[in-house]
Amino acid sequence: MNNKIDNIIKSNLNKILTQSDNKKIEIIYEIASSLSKYSLQKLSKKLEPLFHFDILYKLPNEIAIKILSYTNCNCISSISRVSKYWYQLSNDNSLWKQFYSYRWGSLDFVERRLYQYYSYFHEAIIELELENRNNLQFNEILCLLENIRIKEYTGKTKYNYNKNIKLKSIQKKKCKNYKDIETIVGIWKAIYYLHVKLDSNWNNKNYCICSMLGHTDSIYCLQYDNNKIISGSRDKTIKIWDLKTNECIKTLEGHNGSVLTLQFNEKYLVSGSSDNTIILWDIKTYKIIKRITDHEDSVLNVKLNENYIVSSSKDHSIRIWDIHTGNFIRKLEENNGANAIQLKDNIIVSASNDHAIRIWSLSTGKLLKTLIGHKHAISCIFFDGNIIISGSSDCTLKIWNLHTSELLYTLYGHTELVRTIQFNSKKIISGSYDRTIKIWDFNTRQLLFSLDGHLSKVFCLQFSDSKIISCSSDNRIIKWDFSRDILNLFP
Repeated sequence: MNNKIDNIIKSNLNKILTQSDNKKIEIIYEIASSLSKYSLQKLSKKLEPLFHFDILYKLPNEIAIKILSYTNCNCISSISRVSKYWYQLSNDNSLWKQFYSYRWGSLDFVERRLYQYYSYFHEAIIELELENRNNLQFNEILCLLENIRIKEYTGKTKYNYNKNIKLKSIQKKKCKNYKDIETIVGIWKAIYYLHVKLDSNWNNKNYCICSMLGHTDSIYCLQYDNNKIISGSRDKTIKIWDLKTNECIKTLEGHNGSVLTLQFNEKYLVSGSSDNTIILWDIKTYKIIKRITDHEDSVLNVKLNENYIVSSSKDHSIRIWDIHTGNFIRKLEENNGANAIQLKDNIIVSASNDHAIRIWSLSTGKLLKTLIGHKHAISCIFFDGNIIISGSSDCTLKIWNLHTSELLYTLYGHTELVRTIQFNSKKIISGSYDRTIKIWDFNTRQLLFSLDGHLSKVFCLQFSDSKIISCSSDNRIIKWDFSRDILNLFP
């Protein structure tokens, strides 16, 4: 009897399934109307999954990740709790690499660091008994990175910190090893978290100080990269320091007066002195390539790019030189001498004793515009291609728009001459003769905090994501490190 009924139902069901959707709805409604409320509730629960369509699951992984990249970290946190598949997507390395680049820019430095740590990753995984490296929990990855940090701090890591590894060499020769690290699902989420922690250290003024001693007189200038610091002093020397160990590894002698200014790139180091000369050095051998003696007074500032050296002097001139030959190209006349210059693309920006900022064409030497706003001599300048920030003996910083010539804001806080400025689109950091370094929020123009460590005038500073390095007439270089409790993955 039951079999006959089942056959009848199947036969009629097949006929119903051939009907239009509207007809099916009518039939289903008639059947549902005959059910009890309890049965309707059961039916509703059974139908519920049909109303949910996982769009991400149906898409190729690359497209799903691209969609998620338009969200934010709070959204991703919620997404991770929806399903196992969405949890997997929420930890995808390519997604977190996109989040990282949106917030902090280039990945190159971090990728080089990851490669340098490669040989240690496997050892740490074994030591921590993390058997399934492709399915590590977030806390396990953080534990892995912290283990490497401790080993590095105690000197037990096996990578060569000072080796200058370019990303191209990783891509061509070491690509397999680097990609092997990225098989650790969630590693970039952990790296993102560490950089947030680093930002928190800045916000909470959480740093440690290291002083470097070696110069015997005031230190006027410095620059650093991923491996070294180069400084110039009134003691007539240039010193090269190991960025990690903070030790002086080489001293250059060539000037007969104070080394007032220097800059280097991957090929050259150029320095200017109170002996009126500029010296071009080979950055790899530290041998003198050429000595330029055309200035008639102290060389106050030098800048370089791939093709040119630009110098300013107390002789009231700005001069342009061919970096490859050292030959003189052109001279720009300054009314009262340029205390500082900046070079970006085809633009030279100069800061003068007559309270003026001048913008020049590098290629023609033509004066393009003049900005007036400071009440006293301008002692330092920073230029990123769009924004000019100037510091003066009137104790203020002024922020200008290059394209409109508009004075946007004035920052007050220093009590003596502002001697050095650096800017990275988020923070402005300034150093002054009042012995302080001040950190400002660029967007709000608010003073975040001040650093007091130098015993005398602050002459020069540079900063990156993880540190500030400054020098002073107290004969010291100070490294203000905001990443002491974080693995050294960031600039």
